Amino acid sequence: TDVAQQCREAGVGGVLFPVLDENRLNRVQNDSELTEHNRDDRGNRDSQRILHRMNTDEYLNALEGAAKELDIPVIGSLQCHRRGQWFPLAQQMKEAGAAAIEIRPYRQEIHRSVRSDQVEKSILRTTAYISDRLESPLIVRIPAFMHGIQTFVQALGEAGAAAVLVEPPDMVHAVDVESLSITDSGEDRTAAHAAFITALSTCRALYRRVNIHIALKIPDSAASSLVMALMGGATVTTIPVDGTDGAGSSQLVRRYLTYLKKWTTTHSMRNLFNFRGIVSESRLHSSL
Repeated sequence: TDVAQQCREAGVGGVLFPVLDENRLNRVQNDSELTEHNRDDRGNRDSQRILHRMNTDEYLNALEGAAKELDIPVIGSLQCHRRGQWFPLAQQMKEAGAAAIEIRPYRQEIHRSVRSDQVEKSILRTTAYISDRLESPLIVRIPAFMHGIQTFVQALGEAGAAAVLVEPPDMVHAVDVESLSITDSGEDRTAAHAAFITALSTCRALYRRVNIHIALKIPDSAASSLVMALMGGATVTTIPVDGTDGAGSSQLVRRYLTYLKKWTTTHSMRNLFNFRGIVSESRLHSSL
């Protein structure tokens, strides 16, 4: 909460909480300690349920504390593996004071080997399942450049989503022509920027072609990325901050906003609407 308060003072308009991953709340088990005799031990299962409940309560208490202390919206984030868990946990977040709920129905480790139409159907079903029951704005996080992105995002809006948050791909792959293989370059700054450009291109394709808000996750490596996201058509941008370093986080926020103010002054832009979406595909004479 202290970090969020310092970011609030630096100029942020809302706080997106870290994700509550229902599938990872349990204690990490060491399989080497288990045998065929105690793997299904009732006491072990009961311990896991207790730890699951404790971890959930800790998250909800932190969310409630932040919602009470901050005068800006606090958004809860949720990822579940079982369909029946989405609504109960989302409802608990709402009751704890969350102004909106962000859901992450796409799991890269599970869906990367699933056909794209099946992935889209699963995300749409989850979105509709929650929105039909939850009286709070729903934000759906999606990976950049899914198949048929415009039609899919419009369908998410019809299913009850208020916004989509476009997330850059976790890993950028490069082709090594010498070894004839694909290499991962996810930790490289250049690769991180390339991943952001991929997400930005998705944003550019969606602007003015869908009816719901478009949020874009931007990197912490370049202050200009905030301006780029807005020029691409993003309604909202999220800036990753370190939850343990309030001073560094607020300094990062100020750096983004200082760059934005300087850029708008240099280019005689009086407000956001003068330049939001000016590089989007909707401004092209031909979408081809």
